[in-house]
Amino acid sequence: MNAAPRSARGRIRRALAIAAVAALVIAALAVAIHPALIWGPASATNSPPVTVLHAGDSSPGTAASPSARVTRVLPADGTRYFGVSITQSAARRNLSARFRQAVGVTPTLQMFFESFTETFDLTTARRITAAGALPMLTWEPYDHDRPAADMFPLRSIATGKYDAYLRAEGQRFAAITGPLVIRFAHEMNGDWYPWGVGAPGNTAADYVAAFRHVHDVVTAAGARNVVWVWAPNLIDADPSIALAPLYPGNDVVDWVGLSGYFTTSTNTYASRFGPTLAQLDAVAPDRPILVAETSVERTANRAAQITNLVNGVRNTPRAVGLVWFDAAKRADWSVDDDPAAAAALGAAIRRGGFGAHPE
Repeated sequence: MNAAPRSARGRIRRALAIAAVAALVIAALAVAIHPALIWGPASATNSPPVTVLHAGDSSPGTAASPSARVTRVLPADGTRYFGVSITQSAARRNLSARFRQAVGVTPTLQMFFESFTETFDLTTARRITAAGALPMLTWEPYDHDRPAADMFPLRSIATGKYDAYLRAEGQRFAAITGPLVIRFAHEMNGDWYPWGVGAPGNTAADYVAAFRHVHDVVTAAGARNVVWVWAPNLIDADPSIALAPLYPGNDVVDWVGLSGYFTTSTNTYASRFGPTLAQLDAVAPDRPILVAETSVERTANRAAQITNLVNGVRNTPRAVGLVWFDAAKRADWSVDDDPAAAAALGAAIRRGGFGAHPE
């Protein structure tokens, strides 16, 4: 073999090496400038923002991005959401197969809880959205591990002490690229949470200011996909606390929520919910109503009471659904191991009026 061919082969190898290096440099620059050029479509966090519309709305509004995707969360056909809240463990943060199999109906809304000491669980919210359901966050301004401590006072929230956290959470809320229901500081008309007006030091004005401030900071951070829920407890727990002074206003409340349970064998929907619904008719007469937390205790009359509860929600004007609290807390509200109760719940839901999905 003579020297000329070896020299030519060397030049070819050097040229190929230079070309390979150049290709790597170009690829690196492309990734830095636009990752999708190399890796394909962008992740969900780069999807167009979502603007939530209700039935009757026709445009995203002047504050929304022109490229925003529009999602209707309040269908015009009169159907309602069938929701569930399940004990939060790593294995059960999706739509629980056990609950679905017991009831025989797939929920179209799932609620989960998080405190101000946590960050928003994007994975759970995206999983619920991917299943075609509506995620709902109960957002609690306290520490779950220290429930009696007022670590996030209402006045401090209202004056901006936690704005950095609120802005960061607002950006996470927006990143699910789908609608999100937020029930902030619920059951404020009681004394069992540190933000309740029945707790020492809190006033109705403090609560209203905190709610409005949280709404404004989160919305300004880009979370225009949020349905804001103001959700008192049934007034029979603290009848001396009127709801009207606690209402933050129609400009920051999209839905009105309610927490209410059947705790004795004689409870009915009319007796338990009627007095509170009457107050809501006066406080927020044009807002949709979500029974945001409900269940029936394990009474001898449980199956019949479940039917009565679901029928009551179905027949309530402005009701957009219910959220079944399928967990053991203070009492065992679950139906997974109670075949008669599970069958009654499933049959009542299938009877009609429930089946709403975000559009």
